Amino acid sequence: MNAGQRARLRQGPHGQVACWRAGCYCAVEIGYDQSSVKGVHKSLSFFQPAKQAAAQGGAERNSEAPDVQDMASGLQHQEATFPAGDGLCLYEQSWQPEKSAASVAIVHGYAEHSARYAHVAAHLAQHGYAVYAFDLRGHGRSAGRRCFVRSFDEYLADLELFLARVAARAPGKPIFMLGHSMGGAIATLFVIKRRAVLRGLILSGASLKISDDVSPALRRVSAFVGRLFPKLPTIRLDSRAISRDPEVVKSYETDMLVYHGSAPAGTATSFFRAVSDIQAGMELIDLPLLILHGAQDRLADVAGSKRLYARVRSRDKQLKLYDGLYHEILNEPERAQVLADITTWLAARAQPASMTEDDVSWQRR
Repeated sequence: MNAGQRARLRQGPHGQVACWRAGCYCAVEIGYDQSSVKGVHKSLSFFQPAKQAAAQGGAERNSEAPDVQDMASGLQHQEATFPAGDGLCLYEQSWQPEKSAASVAIVHGYAEHSARYAHVAAHLAQHGYAVYAFDLRGHGRSAGRRCFVRSFDEYLADLELFLARVAARAPGKPIFMLGHSMGGAIATLFVIKRRAVLRGLILSGASLKISDDVSPALRRVSAFVGRLFPKLPTIRLDSRAISRDPEVVKSYETDMLVYHGSAPAGTATSFFRAVSDIQAGMELIDLPLLILHGAQDRLADVAGSKRLYARVRSRDKQLKLYDGLYHEILNEPERAQVLADITTWLAARAQPASMTEDDVSWQRR
């Protein structure tokens, strides 16, 4: 860490590390458990890219004015922060080819962060797509209590700001959205509630259905507990279920930017409400849709993806189930095939000539 980076660090009240960036205030509590990412701030790596991003040529720090790094492959990697509507500081990064046909906005899943998609972004950028991703509030290098929200509306508001920034970076070009797991639920709910004009939606192992193991009675109890004790720890994700690749699991388990604690009760309750809203609004979706899911996914019920495919009004829709693959299909040994399926689908729908006036007007908002 250089002197400039140290100068941007301040010790705030209650053990906070704070960062001021052009009016954007970032503060994440330092406590005694994973909910406050103690290990991340202990090493001050909050201001450095995750190992995955560094492997792709990530910049040394993030700021409101983007850091830019030219990668060996000719791609340009940038990092920046931007303020959410409530002032929370959110981290974003992008991968830019010399020329791009369209933009792809990535929404990552629960407990993880955007740098885990560096290999996906590099692949898409090498095929002529500008790729943008941000860390959800309370995740990765974004500020906020770890993995805690009282409502998914917080995620939707952040995503709307992020997409507006994407549109401003590439005016007139179509935008696709790629959401994984909980990020798939956020992306789907965003399309339903915000009626965003996107060229298409890609879902990877999307969490669109509450497990049958969770009875209606248990859901009611969970909602009650979530309202009274929103920060109460509940269940943890089983990291062994994310991929059949042991190196992927090991990397996930040792990644300090991944939240390894228990899900807050308030977040679980807000997830149940979000899934209920998605189930009620599936017929409102009419944009081009590519649904991808591992057939052996134990973390996100594949039945949710099947139900979405059956109920949406989209005339242009595809459902691909990958036999034998676990939850993170983009990190499975067969990831090359999954990436090829995505780029093939994008190539058939990314022609700027088919841009509508609605696309352009939304991007100007």
